[in-house]
Amino acid sequence: MKVTRMRYFTRLMFFGTCLLLFVSCGKDGSVDTTNITPGGSTGNGNGNASGAEAGNWKFISFQETTSQIVEVNTGSDAIKTITTREYTSENNTGNIRFDGNAMFFTSVAFTANGTMQVSYYTNGVFNVTQQVPFTGALPATTSAAYYKKIGADSLYFAIGVVTGIGLNGSVETKPAGYKLKSDGNKLYLTLAINETTTQTDAGITQKVTTNTTNVTTLQKQ
Repeated sequence: MKVTRMRYFTRLMFFGTCLLLFVSCGKDGSVDTTNITPGGSTGNGNGNASGAEAGNWKFISFQETTSQIVEVNTGSDAIKTITTREYTSENNTGNIRFDGNAMFFTSVAFTANGTMQVSYYTNGVFNVTQQVPFTGALPATTSAAYYKKIGADSLYFAIGVVTGIGLNGSVETKPAGYKLKSDGNKLYLTLAINETTTQTDAGITQKVTTNTTNVTTLQKQ
């Protein structure tokens, strides 16, 4: 009996881990960031470069805190994984410039390394928690992204901008809204992503709930 249960549980853990990686690679849902209405792809059109973000900045760091819940009904079992992750980027390089309409990346890069905590549940019963190492990187990036300025402290990127490293280690980009906070010669851009997606594939329904907070720190040049 113990051997049978262990084999069964091992299969569930393997299925849950594969599902976690699959969802991390393929999820594409709506994003509720700062309750900002998209403003198009060419900025706010007023050329106003007098806000707190205006000017040239050195990229200092990227911090992320993420919690993701994956729920799957296989027909015979309800499987749930809860993954949490927190990291601060390393090997940070590059500069960012804002002109009131666009944000310009120049050789911005960083690496992300750490451990994810993954907890497994079967039919509502806790099974085990695993420590899963992860690694990822934003390669040196030189690009531009238009934004719409909302009030004095919010930016909205309708086309898509780098929002971090996915649980599978890949770079993620999507439309996003940021809150700004200045403190002396530092500027903090905070992104909050709260999204839920539901998909059915081969008769298996999966629900993914993700809550992420990212903080990008810049220093005035």
